[in-house]
Amino acid sequence: MNNIFGIDTIEIVANKRLINAYNSLFVPTHYLDSVRTKYVMNPDFINGGITVEKYSDYMSLIGEALQVAGIEAPVIRRIDFRVDNFVDEYEKHYKLHKFMILCLAMSYHNIQSYESYDPVTQDILCIRAQGKYWEAEYYNKLKQEPKSGIKSRFEMRAKAGSYHVGDERRYFDLYSERLIKITSKQYLLNVAEYLNDCLNDKWEQEKKNISKRGFLEKYSDNIFMKEQAIGLCNMLGYKDPKQTASKLDIKYISHKELSLYVNELITLGDRFFES
Repeated sequence: MNNIFGIDTIEIVANKRLINAYNSLFVPTHYLDSVRTKYVMNPDFINGGITVEKYSDYMSLIGEALQVAGIEAPVIRRIDFRVDNFVDEYEKHYKLHKFMILCLAMSYHNIQSYESYDPVTQDILCIRAQGKYWEAEYYNKLKQEPKSGIKSRFEMRAKAGSYHVGDERRYFDLYSERLIKITSKQYLLNVAEYLNDCLNDKWEQEKKNISKRGFLEKYSDNIFMKEQAIGLCNMLGYKDPKQTASKLDIKYISHKELSLYVNELITLGDRFFES
């Protein structure tokens, strides 16, 4: 999928207040008490705006910055892993990411999910889910930052952790476990069933003003698997749900496609940490 993996930002807690001379490398975000401060560090920014593609380079840059500032053993409270695509348009992989993010969200309780649009052009800007310990977001990087040259970005954010600089791999391994958890075929079918229950409720609210086919077209972006489409068509009362589902102009996401992408994400992360 032409993806490049990296670390976008880290948020550290340091037992030190930095003088203004270091503000270009460390952005203070919150003073926890008289000494401890949260700082945000962006490896690419420290590297003069050049993308950091190797973990060894990341460690050199972060280590040197911490040494210059005199910060010892900071704790990483948050780390944002990024996967950038410079080739494919955002829309090409939008539905795959939306399905994956919804699957992640539904595997945890009290997770908030969002989708945003440009109110003028109606372009989709992002789909995201967030909880206390993690976030996932797929967004139209080219739309938001045209000069970046990046078409789309998927971010995996680990939060509220207590690992130190040098332990970034442990955060990624925890995130990988979350991704692997959603690749079970039965789990995907359970998610599809829940989505269909929600869509059926929508149908009951709207059926007086829309045809069955019009309803399916309207909510096609929330119909992911062919098995889901068959189940929904059955709910709507079609005589031959399988045939109807096969004729719908809907991009389906298969269990195999999602599993392959999850494996790709994990492989990209493994390669980064080995570099």
